Amino acid sequence: MPPDIASVYDILPFAVLKADFFRYIATYILGGVYSDIDTECLQPINVWTDNYTNVSFIVGVEGDTAIGGAILARKLQLCQWTFAAKPKHPILKRMIDNIKKKTKIFIKSKKDLSTIIMDWTGPGLWTDTIFDYLNETFNINSSTLSKLNQGRLIGDVYYLPVAAFSPVALSLGAKGRNDKEALVYHDFQGSWKPNLIQKFFKLIRSHIL
Repeated sequence: MPPDIASVYDILPFAVLKADFFRYIATYILGGVYSDIDTECLQPINVWTDNYTNVSFIVGVEGDTAIGGAILARKLQLCQWTFAAKPKHPILKRMIDNIKKKTKIFIKSKKDLSTIIMDWTGPGLWTDTIFDYLNETFNINSSTLSKLNQGRLIGDVYYLPVAAFSPVALSLGAKGRNDKEALVYHDFQGSWKPNLIQKFFKLIRSHIL
C-alpha cells in the first residue's frame, strides 16, 4: 500500500471508515466483486451484465426516492455494499483520492465524526464520485438515471436498477428477493450503527423503500 494511502488508513477514527476504505483499495488493486458479509448472491455473477462483454464496472441503485432523505445520504443513491470492477478502474481511483481529501477536512472537524460517515467513506461520497465520473466522462447527468427499470450500459459502466441490489425496495418497483431481476439480497445488519438504529433502519428498508 502506498505510504500516502496507508497514512490515511491509519488515522481514520472508526472501524467502519477503515472497512470502507479497504474495500475500495482492495478492489482497485485486485479487481473483482466486492460484497458485504451480510449479503446473499441470488443470481450467478456472470448474468449480471445481460451478456454485455465490455463492462469494467458494475453498480446498482440503492434508493431513488425523495422520502428517503431521512435515511439515505442522497435522494438517488448507489450501493456500495456490492459492486464489481476491473483492476485500476478510474472510479475507484477517484474514490480513494476523494477519501484522502475528505479525511484532511473531516479529521480537523469539531463535529461528531460519527455523523458524517456517509459522506466520508460511505454511500454519499460513493454516489457523488460515480455520478461525477459519468458526467465528466460520458456527459451523463444523474437525473437521467432516476427510476430506471432495466440495466443501462454507459461506456464501460453497467448501471443496474434498484431491483437488482435492493430487491426489497417494494415502493420503488422492486418485487422482492425471489424476482428474476433480483441479483443480490442485503440483510442490512449495519454493525457500525447502535442496536436500536440498526433495527429501525432495517424496518424502514423492508417496509418503506
